[in-house]
Amino acid sequence: MSGAPDGSEPAVAIEVPADDAAPLVVRRAIEDVVHDNPAVRLSESELAEVCSAVHEACTNIVRHGLRGDARRTFRAEVVCRAAELAIVFRDDGPAYRLGPLRAPAPEVLAERGYGIHIMRSWLDEVRLERIGACNVLSLVRRYRAAASCHA
Repeated sequence: MSGAPDGSEPAVAIEVPADDAAPLVVRRAIEDVVHDNPAVRLSESELAEVCSAVHEACTNIVRHGLRGDARRTFRAEVVCRAAELAIVFRDDGPAYRLGPLRAPAPEVLAERGYGIHIMRSWLDEVRLERIGACNVLSLVRRYRAAASCHA
């Protein structure tokens, strides 16, 4: 299954092994699309926020969904729309829910548990669907700038 859940076609779609390099591979693909496409209106700081949220999503897919099994892969699609950038992940791991998770309290000093909070803080939409045997996680960042910052 390819294309975003809304039917738009991705600017790039890659199959990524479920290993520790996955977040970097996806980040580079996003940066390439953003820097090569003047219609994408994200500043460098906004792009950094998107990439941090994507890093969290990839890490969760690799560690929790696919259990770090590098023989397994997940799909990452970068979709450029008129008013937003979407990154869509598809994996065949067990179904899960995002739930109303909150970041650990500051005094707890936890090393883990911030991922969903980071995604929801820096993105406009974080949506999870189960389509057939696939988890489909859609991350959306709307453009705030009037013109490209990468032209």
